[in-house]
Amino acid sequence: MYREVIEVARQIQDEKYRAEVLSNLAKKLEDKNLYREVIEVARQIQDEKYRAEVLSNLAEKLED
Repeated sequence: MYREVIEVARQIQDEKYRAEVLSNLAKKLEDKNLYREVIEVARQIQDEKYRAEVLSNLAEKLED
């Protein structure tokens, strides 16, 4: 199901909304294999604020 959300997020043209979806998804992800996919989609976000929001939420899930 998460993979489907990532694929749909890729298709969202508005970066703000794409970042919002990815940020909420990042907070819930348990499967570390999906982290790369979220990062890949986040890289396509041109606005640094939105990209940073996604990456910050994902970073909270990473272990030291």
